[in-house]
Amino acid sequence: MVALAVPDEPTLLGLRRALALAQLDHKLIVENDGPWADQAMAIGVKPTTDRAAVRKVVSALPLVR
Repeated sequence: MVALAVPDEPTLLGLRRALALAQLDHKLIVENDGPWADQAMAIGVKPTTDRAAVRKVVSALPLVR
């Protein structure tokens, strides 16, 4: 597993669009409760053997430290 960071929700939604355009299977996680309700919080990408396709989309994102 790899965790990458984005600075804000619009960037996360842009990442979602890029994954969809690249036809990579993914799931957007949206908070459903509390002060963050209805906000996109994370994206999970289905494991794949085509790492190069995923790398093209996420290569500019920093690792979470």
